[in-house]
Amino acid sequence: MIERSTYSEQTVVYIKNKILRGELKSGDRIKESDLAEELKISRAPIREALLTLTQEGLIESKTRISRVIVSLTSKQIMDSYIVGGVLEGFAVAQSIHKFSADDFEQLEKIVEKMRKYAEAPKKLAELSRLDHAFHDAMFVHVDNQLLVDFSLRSYRGAVQFLLCRKWRETFTPESIYERHAALLDILKEGDPVTVERAIRAHYNDTGDVMSQFGSDRLGTE
Repeated sequence: MIERSTYSEQTVVYIKNKILRGELKSGDRIKESDLAEELKISRAPIREALLTLTQEGLIESKTRISRVIVSLTSKQIMDSYIVGGVLEGFAVAQSIHKFSADDFEQLEKIVEKMRKYAEAPKKLAELSRLDHAFHDAMFVHVDNQLLVDFSLRSYRGAVQFLLCRKWRETFTPESIYERHAALLDILKEGDPVTVERAIRAHYNDTGDVMSQFGSDRLGTE
């Protein structure tokens, strides 16, 4: 049972948690009646929640009444990472000259936490949070919110959410730390061209790995 005041919002969280736990997978059908029974609520807030998830790209409508968890092809996965790398690479390269010693210290603290968590493999969820924190910190001097929003949306939307468990299973804690430590070293050099290339390569490499989980390669799970 969920609280009456936040039916729709908590239904969104409920569905997302089921995806993260692997209880709902790409291609699985979402039934309003089943959710209403599970949560003991009416269908109206469920429909609102499903609309929100559709707008976020996690659910697609096959027909007027049939909805499924989105299945992503290897190309869709790769494209999202390519776009993320292009946008973030450009944004950070244009603002790298504004980075202060404090900015780099903040990035260093994040990378140091990654190193510590790399020694404790059970902290994979924390490494995911630190990955986000690192990339967020690189936007500190980007004075274009639209660019930031598009950049984050390109790789933190449906693609990263649906592949979150695969990401944790595929990249070792050590590799996550090492990749971001290497990227930090390049950021410290301060050369815009090198920074942009490094960030794009960072995303392309991730996309190459994660695209193996496309529905066209593995089939719908």
